Parts: sequence; C-alpha cells; structure tokens
Amino acid sequence: MNGTIPIRACLYCGGRSERAVFEGILDRLKFVPGEWSFYQCRDCQSAVIHPFPDVKEIMNYYPPVYDFCPQSPSFFGRWLKKIEYHFFFRRQYLSQARLILRKLGVPSAKGLKMLDVGCGHGLRMKEFVRLGFKVYGSDISASAVSYVRQGLGLEAVESDSADLSNHHKPESLDIETSFYMIEHVPEVQKSLEVFNKLVKPGGTLVLATLLIDSQQSHFWGKRWAGVTEAPRHLTLPSEKGLRYACQAAGFTRVRLVPDSVLACTGVWMLSLFPVLGRRHMGSAPRWDRLAIQLLAAIMSLLVMPWCWIENHVLRRPALVFVFAGKR
Repeated sequence: MNGTIPIRACLYCGGRSERAVFEGILDRLKFVPGEWSFYQCRDCQSAVIHPFPDVKEIMNYYPPVYDFCPQSPSFFGRWLKKIEYHFFFRRQYLSQARLILRKLGVPSAKGLKMLDVGCGHGLRMKEFVRLGFKVYGSDISASAVSYVRQGLGLEAVESDSADLSNHHKPESLDIETSFYMIEHVPEVQKSLEVFNKLVKPGGTLVLATLLIDSQQSHFWGKRWAGVTEAPRHLTLPSEKGLRYACQAAGFTRVRLVPDSVLACTGVWMLSLFPVLGRRHMGSAPRWDRLAIQLLAAIMSLLVMPWCWIENHVLRRPALVFVFAGKR
C-alpha cells in the first residue's frame, strides 16, 4: 500500500507487537481496498494494525457518512431511519447515559460540565442533556458538527483530540466521554494526556471501546466487526492495555464496566451481517436492506441473552466503559 509505514509498537503500553493475531483483513464497508493484519503486543495483548497508515491518509478511510445520521434524501429513507433510531439507537444511547450517570455515583447530573469527544451527529449527546448534563461536543467531521449545531441546537467544535486544549480551559470539565473513538486514534497516549489536562481534579474520563480479549473476539476471530473495521480501527485494546495507558496518562481508579447488552448485541449482529454497516452507503437496494435489518432485529432478541452472559457471567464483554478518575 502506498503511503504506509510499518509500525509494531503497542499504542497502549509501548511493548513490542510480534505475533500476527489476525491476517488478511478486508474492510467490511468495502470502502478502502487492500488487506491488513493486526499484531498483538507481547506485554499487554492489545493489537495494532499493520501496515500502519500515514496519519495524512487516515481521513480518506472514512465514508462521507460514518455514524448513524437521521437525515436522508428520500421519504422512505427518513421513515426507515426514524424507526431505526427509535427502536435501536435512542434506546442504546439512553441506556448508556443512564449507566454512566449511575456509575459516577452522583445524585444528579445537573450542573455537571461534560465534553463528548468524537460526538458524531450528537444524538447520544441529547440523552445526556435530558439527564441534566451541560454537554459540549467535538468531532473531526465538519458536516457532523454542523448538524449538532444547527439540527440539534447543541454546542460543538470541529477538532481532533490533540487540539481540544484550544477550545476548553485546563481542568474545566467534570466529565469527558469518548465513545468508540480511542481505537481510531493514531496517538493513544498523547490523546489521553490531553484528556487528563482538561478534566477537573475529582473528575472522570469515560472511554467506550471494544476489547480484543472478549468472548466475541474469540468466537468470531477475523470476522469480528471490531477487526473488519480495519483500516479505521488502528488498534484493538485489551483490558490490561487500557488500564496501563490511562494510568500512564495520570488517571487513577481505573475500572472497566460492560457496555449495555443492546450495544454488545449490535456488534454481534454486525459480525453476522457486515452489510448492516454499509446500509447508509447505498450498497444494497433499499428493500433488501430493510429485509436484512428486520432479520437482524429478530435475531437480536435471541442473541441478547447470550450477550448478557458474556457481560455478567463470563465477564468477557465485547464493549466496555473505562472509568478513569483524576485526583
């Protein structure tokens, strides 16, 4: 591949990544041609993509619309997105917001200043606003930030994680959240250090991410949605790697909590039906797309109990929240 450089150092603990744990990986969105591998760190068992892309190329790996967006040029498309949002995404976002508020151990979110890094189109931000948080957003997508501002009436800036200090004062935030972004970041430690500078003493960083040492990763192997999101997923973190990276950035009291069963079920469905990730790209006729979504919705009811077992009995969830406190 042109413009790529080999890199084998673990982005979480700095150890050597010597063993190819997944090889011959194709982009499940079929947006970027080529094949990739993931090499596992011998120390923390996190994995890093190989070949590692040039930072200047990374933005070219993302389609024009990457996260869920309720906008559509057709009446049928808008109708379908409203149903999808109401029955899946809003329920997922609300359950995540409630879980985070509960785990923070505060009686109320009123007055708490929160920044959501990598906020996308801001639909998750709405649920935190409903709970009482004062929410700000940031994203590298200009169109997503425009939608947050104009479509939702919320505050957001176009910024990458390294540039956040230009938009927020040091130690000005009660809570920072970042949903499924850290695995996309080419400089994990630098980003975590910036996060640490912005959080108040006594504040909390909450990272939502995937785990390479999950039951789903073991079951699906190279077909797991976390793997086939290459080349946008630059890393596949482990529990040990996440703890090490957060502590090295200055955070304390690092604990991992399973994400919602609904969110973990969604990853299971993406592994089974990769085309679900391409539904916003027009890769299939709309009636075919609807049929697949309906089938996935039905199968989700069967998979959800198993995801609950993964999360709470086996304690090997596919997705986790990392709560990292600052003294």
